[in-house]
Amino acid sequence: MNYIRRNQPIITVLLLCLAIRIIYREYSPDAVVTPDSFGYYDIGRKMLSESFWPNFVNDHRTPLYPLFLNVLMAASGNIGAAVGSAQFMKGATFITIVQSVIALTGLYLLYKTALILKIEKRYASLFTLFISLNHLLFAWEGVLLTESLVIFWIILTTYILLIALKKIGSSVMVILLLLFIAGFLLKPAYLAFPLVTLPIIAFTHQKKGILMPIVVSLLLFLAVPFAYIKGNEALHNYSGVNHITDINLMGRILQYNLPVEAGRDVTFFYGAVRDYRAIGGDPMPYRFLEYYDPQIYDKPERLNDLQRFTRAVVLDNLPRFITLGVAEIPKRMLEPNDLIAENPEAPFLLTLFNGLRSFYTAAQYLTLLVLPLFFLVLFRFFRKPSFPTAATMIIGVIALYQIIVSVFFGYSEFGRLISVVQPQLYLFLLLQLPPNNRDITARINRFGRNL
Repeated sequence: MNYIRRNQPIITVLLLCLAIRIIYREYSPDAVVTPDSFGYYDIGRKMLSESFWPNFVNDHRTPLYPLFLNVLMAASGNIGAAVGSAQFMKGATFITIVQSVIALTGLYLLYKTALILKIEKRYASLFTLFISLNHLLFAWEGVLLTESLVIFWIILTTYILLIALKKIGSSVMVILLLLFIAGFLLKPAYLAFPLVTLPIIAFTHQKKGILMPIVVSLLLFLAVPFAYIKGNEALHNYSGVNHITDINLMGRILQYNLPVEAGRDVTFFYGAVRDYRAIGGDPMPYRFLEYYDPQIYDKPERLNDLQRFTRAVVLDNLPRFITLGVAEIPKRMLEPNDLIAENPEAPFLLTLFNGLRSFYTAAQYLTLLVLPLFFLVLFRFFRKPSFPTAATMIIGVIALYQIIVSVFFGYSEFGRLISVVQPQLYLFLLLQLPPNNRDITARINRFGRNL
């Protein structure tokens, strides 16, 4: 009873989180599947029913989410179900329920993260409630895509990074190493994640004994993507992680109208881009690729040529590529999640969830403040590296890392890609209030008293 009394605010919040998800499941009971969902599922199915390693290391999708889908399909008694069948949809519904349970765990960890930052329990609970009602986030729990797991992974990794910032040790570094590896195997976009977060911890402590475990962890982590790429070279003759990035970069080349002379040696794509521009084709990369070769996804050699072409063109136009990407960032941060179900047969709930969506879509404008505020935090951190400044720095770096990687290595669906760091974006802003007080505890407590 004492435990319940001490933790009543967060228990109440988690019950409200559970209630809104139950209501949403009644409103939108069917799992949402997309062509990408089928791609993840098919790779995982091949891992479990055909050859494990040639599909674990593959040039289309990193393996963690495909395994997650198929292990849960097996757990629900629907292993090997045909895509789109009633059996498949039954398993998919079970998967979305598990994703919601994982999300609730992530919300509790977000609350614990706020406590590490010495935010009072009631305000930490209110912040957790604010994040938990974000329709742009909890809708992902009903979709068979990586975003729900990514949101949890980023929250958990943020929490462990802050623990390491307070007191680094071998056990914490092992956990971080495993998390970094899991992040890469979940989405290759997180390949550089340790490289931008661990140096903050090293700089804050500035002790020789701290540097060695951090360097060892980085080297052990980098061995994993290196081995993955080497595996792709041996199994698929592809010197990369997967072709999704190559396809997205082709979209950027078309969208930014980058000169392609550096890729003239790759004659197929060089000629195709020049011809496509002449006819005013849609810069959507998949349409471009399918227009010139409808069977391209089954031609590894041609996809490998795509990598050579995009790398040559982007590197030759790097200043322009970076300038145009940076200019896009504010616009892309404001894009909403477009995979949200609507149910006209439930008018009250339709109004409720559309209202939540509209509110959080408008709230995204606040996140633009992160861009200028980050430079202020950066200045404070280098002037006085301490736990408060370093913690805020880590949270800001995580948010900006996701934004930058999404904009520069994505092509579309930026609302989907950037939404996963909305908890960090809002937490970063919360830690700036009010701006005239340097201490995190005092800042948050004063803000709460003013509400």
